[in-house]
Amino acid sequence: DMLAGKVVGMAVAAGAIWLSGLAVFRKGLSAIVRRDLNINALMSVAVAGAFVIGQWPEAAMVMALYSLAELIEARSVERARNAITGLLALSPPQVEVRQADGTWTSADAKTVAVGATARVKPGERFALDGRVTAGQGAVDQSPVTGESIPIDKAPGDDVFAGTINQSGALEFEVTKPASDTVLARIIHAVEAAQGQRAPTQRFVDKFAAIYTPAVFVLALAVAVGTPF
Repeated sequence: DMLAGKVVGMAVAAGAIWLSGLAVFRKGLSAIVRRDLNINALMSVAVAGAFVIGQWPEAAMVMALYSLAELIEARSVERARNAITGLLALSPPQVEVRQADGTWTSADAKTVAVGATARVKPGERFALDGRVTAGQGAVDQSPVTGESIPIDKAPGDDVFAGTINQSGALEFEVTKPASDTVLARIIHAVEAAQGQRAPTQRFVDKFAAIYTPAVFVLALAVAVGTPF
């Protein structure tokens, strides 16, 4: 019965390690082949070693927790990317612009020059930042500023790309190019924050570059030099 229990325990642990750590083992093996002793290589060797010496529950638990941490990190990155995608969708690519002869035509927001007069109808989003020159209406600024109630706009008031005109057609003078709107700056800030590592993370990376190989070598020395 005890032998059967051990076999079952080993099988369950092996299954858990396989399900949760297959990707880690692949990365770890690739790292070892490249002689890059990173955290995946260390985890692979540690879990494999624990399993070999009979510490099946510990091996399975370590791999499961590490895989969970990897999943949480991946989800965080995905949420940041989705946030950027959502921000990009706030600003429409086209905007109605008044021509020299007084007619209105649709134009690419990126090509509209500062000083041009644009128009937004009720229910439409502003594609550019500007200052109202004609018309009155309420604008939902919550997508950009977070304000919970619509803000009344009249000639002289500022409007922002990504906000929604809820009532009344508004004409406005473009005050910023598409690349320099408040919304564009928010997007750039989010992208920069996603691409940069915090000082703590940079320190951890530098520390891990020394710590991981050192632990790897020490563990190997202990395994080779200590009889089971």
